[in-house]
Amino acid sequence: MASRGGEILSRQLLQAPPPFFLSDFTLFMQISVSARRRGLPLLYLWGLILAGPAGAQVRLTEFLASNESGRKDQDGEYSDWVEIHNAGAEAVNLQDWSLTDKADNKAKWSFPALSLAPGGYLVVFASEKNRRDPAAELHTNFKLGAGGEYLALMRPDGTAATEYAPVFPPQLPDISYGLSVTDGAYTADSRYFQQPTPGAVNGSGATDLGPVLTQPVHTPLRPAEGEDVLVTVKATRTFSDVAEVRMRWIAMYDSVGNPFKEVAMRDDGQGGDAVAGDSVYSGIIPGKVTTGTTQTNTFGAGRLIRWNFIAKDTAARSSRFPLFLEPLNSAEYLGTVSKDPASFTTPMPVWYWFAKNTSAAGTDQGTRGAVFFKDRYYDNIFIRRRGGATSTNSKKFDFNSGDHCYIDDIVGKVEEANLNLSDQDSTLCRPAMGFETYRTTGHPACAAFPMLQRMGGSPTVPASSTATNVMTYYVEQVDTRFLERWGLDPAGALYKMNQKSNLDPVFTDSTDGVEKKTRQTENNADLGLVCTALKKRTTEALKDQRAVFMFDNFDLPNMINYLAVRAVINDYDDVRKNFYMYRDTPGDREWKILPWDKDGSFGVTGDGGTWLAHPFFGDFAHLKQNANQWNLLWEAIFNDPRTQAMYLRRLRSLMDAQLQPSTVPLAERYFEKRADFWGSQFTPAKSVTAIKSFLNTRRNQLYNTYAITAASAANRLIPEAQEAAPEIHFGAVETNPASGNQAEEFIEIVNPNSSAIDLSGWTVSGGIDHTFRPGTVILANDHLYLANSAAAFRTRTTGPGGGQKLLVQGGWSGSLSARGELLTLKDPADRVAGTLNTPSVPTAAQSFLRVTKVMYDPAGGGAYSGGDYEYVELRNTGTETLALEGITFDKGITFTFPAGGTLAPGARILLVKNSEAFASRYGTGLPVGGVFMGSLDNAGERLRILDKAGEGVLDFSYDPSWAPAANGGGAALVAVEDTAPWTAWNTPAGWRSSTTLNGSPGGVDPAPMALPVLSPADEVGSFQVAGTPGSVWQVQRSTDLRNWNAAGAVTIGTDGAAVFRDAAVPAASRVFYRCAR
Repeated sequence: MASRGGEILSRQLLQAPPPFFLSDFTLFMQISVSARRRGLPLLYLWGLILAGPAGAQVRLTEFLASNESGRKDQDGEYSDWVEIHNAGAEAVNLQDWSLTDKADNKAKWSFPALSLAPGGYLVVFASEKNRRDPAAELHTNFKLGAGGEYLALMRPDGTAATEYAPVFPPQLPDISYGLSVTDGAYTADSRYFQQPTPGAVNGSGATDLGPVLTQPVHTPLRPAEGEDVLVTVKATRTFSDVAEVRMRWIAMYDSVGNPFKEVAMRDDGQGGDAVAGDSVYSGIIPGKVTTGTTQTNTFGAGRLIRWNFIAKDTAARSSRFPLFLEPLNSAEYLGTVSKDPASFTTPMPVWYWFAKNTSAAGTDQGTRGAVFFKDRYYDNIFIRRRGGATSTNSKKFDFNSGDHCYIDDIVGKVEEANLNLSDQDSTLCRPAMGFETYRTTGHPACAAFPMLQRMGGSPTVPASSTATNVMTYYVEQVDTRFLERWGLDPAGALYKMNQKSNLDPVFTDSTDGVEKKTRQTENNADLGLVCTALKKRTTEALKDQRAVFMFDNFDLPNMINYLAVRAVINDYDDVRKNFYMYRDTPGDREWKILPWDKDGSFGVTGDGGTWLAHPFFGDFAHLKQNANQWNLLWEAIFNDPRTQAMYLRRLRSLMDAQLQPSTVPLAERYFEKRADFWGSQFTPAKSVTAIKSFLNTRRNQLYNTYAITAASAANRLIPEAQEAAPEIHFGAVETNPASGNQAEEFIEIVNPNSSAIDLSGWTVSGGIDHTFRPGTVILANDHLYLANSAAAFRTRTTGPGGGQKLLVQGGWSGSLSARGELLTLKDPADRVAGTLNTPSVPTAAQSFLRVTKVMYDPAGGGAYSGGDYEYVELRNTGTETLALEGITFDKGITFTFPAGGTLAPGARILLVKNSEAFASRYGTGLPVGGVFMGSLDNAGERLRILDKAGEGVLDFSYDPSWAPAANGGGAALVAVEDTAPWTAWNTPAGWRSSTTLNGSPGGVDPAPMALPVLSPADEVGSFQVAGTPGSVWQVQRSTDLRNWNAAGAVTIGTDGAAVFRDAAVPAASRVFYRCAR
């Protein structure tokens, strides 16, 4: 009935449910004696003695019973909610688990069949909306009472997994209640949480609540030196009236001569307070202080000002804000930074940071401090020196959970911020240029830009002292947020490649110099397989095995693009470190390279040595002479003839696009313009002469020294520029794999040319949409396979598949239809390079299974709500029995036909919302095939049916404007012609209202009758009727066209005609007649 949207709060929530077992536990309850003595509401504490595997550690960990301004549900309403958490090591199927607010009805609301992953969370709204679609947002059939009531999570065997009995304590607006967490683990203690965390781990919470402090505000945002700061906070009563609110504040950090000060805040309309008695308390941090006749500033320019609040109620309960729940992971103060002196101006973004022990911030041990950036204050964060080989002015800032630092609209909020000062790049422009070069090619790479790091002078002197300014650059951290920003699955495996402790080449092993960033509960076995394969280099047979592994496990376009960019910018410092390896573990299972530190590029030579300029720098033959450093992955790609040719073609493409030959006028050269731009972002501007000098050198090296036309045969590597419009065409296509697995379908792309062709940015459109990834190169007279799923393609047992050293690229959008469709191949200039009409071999379901009725808005009435009477009818329009097994509704409603189901020729089958409600209205004995999950939206929605192979059977969106009588009036939406082309289902002309009440589910709904035509007969009160043979019409008469009376009935004869004679013609000057049914 209502619109749906979904939120599953664990990425692994919807998994195939494994077998599980339930175990018993002992439940006990205690009443807080101290609370009783103090006259406080009783707090019911409960504990679990858990045993056994899956299911034993599924608990109700948090709930909110008075949601006024917190999390909204899909309807935009502030519904109460309950959080379920699986603290066990195995997934748990929640089917037949239940939530209840009635001790005598333990299965009041049952979960649908879905799997809660280990460590997973699931939020269920307690809204009384009763929604159980496992693929959408869940809603119980009851609401929570804020005054306190029974609440339990029940196992399928009827035992309580979590139980608040007899009632949970009174609840407060926007304050949740649940299990507290200590040292990262849930305890058996229930507490209040002023910061609800639906779908995430709870905090430590509070057993008693003083006044709730919210909505802190200060003005001005940044005070001038000597200017007062007005601070306000709202103090809301909990269980007793507010007695007092105090503000504790300080400028900079406390010392003997600079202690904390306290201000009694007011709600009396005086002393800066705007409105008396509005629960908003006001206090002033004075900008000046008077001693005798002398007035001095309380704080100077560019100084840190911090404050917090403490409130008490009449029962002596106290509270504070910020909450400061975790000393090493939460804010202790609010704050701001006063305006800088007039002498300090800069267009650069300014990063203010402060610490009581500023020297400790330049060590690996670090210290805690504060940051002010873009007018936002971050308190009690961890600051340390960044990197083992960087300046002490290079800093890493770790922000607290729930209060990450906003960088910009592209990067968003970050948990870690890196501010670097390079000892080898005096321009500070090279990192920004290097990362930008990767990004402009479409390669996932960090944001990097100049930043002025301003340390706020002496930390204990509030009114004076000079700030320290350091020009640095910001570099985005490679973390799960970064992965999500670039469309990479954060559940994949991410490894940072650091400096090894020995001189063995990188990838000799999977542990030394390797830092695993994600999936940390697993070992490094996946990376170990890469190491094993890359070491196969001593014989041709081993090299062939290495090649098979590379083609089946590497995202070769990504790696080739990475190395091509590396060659253009001439990075000397990524042979043994400074890159990440990422594997899309849940998806295509391919490995990618992500770049890191780029200050060793654009002319910084470091210890690159003799071979630094060579395109194959970093393999065994072109190693760093300093300790003979080389890289097994670089060795493999540079020396396998297929990947080598791909790499060199991509290198030439990037040379022409970014480096550009010397014939391009200086004012039009891309890199020179970018160097000027980045140099201008500093104050004062940085000189980029050295970078421009490098660019000229690099042009000569790549366009001449290592060109295919080079004088030295050994250096003839980089090919000529790619022709502007190369011939590329479609080859074979597989729309209906023999395995029945639609994920194995593919499209072959053929290069008939005598040279490799770079397809980066080319597109295929039609039934599918795909853009070829940066670094996609087809070798001369070769082909690649575009696949629905690269992982599935490599499991094919017939035809092309894994183990054949085939270039495969998966992940297209859409699917190839067995009905056939037109595919178009275009180059980046939008030139059509080829088209293909895929074969039309529709499946039986595609040809003959049709939706014939949709009862989306049943009339009200009866013992059930209107939505419970919903149904969808399907019909086999063919002449042979249709197998239904595996046919699925996956959009709008959810249902999959079980094994063994069939549908006879011409037969109909019904899917219903509620089988009991359906039988009560429409009767029994109808062909009900099952109960669907979800609801049919009254406002219209998309319905999609897939067959067992994943082929689209029907995909349409109905609209209530198509048949107004079906909008709650008792009619169903009926297909006009069930043998029409399948495209008719998505058009208004393909549908009508049913002519019978409720739509004749399971049967034929009669076609609408044509209105009869009336014409005069030979006498008054009689007329001829022409219409549908056999139809019966009621005749009505009127003398004024307003009041109508029955005049009789007429039956149309077999010849389509009849005559009606009125036996009681009224004595009037004129009489009108009409026919109706």
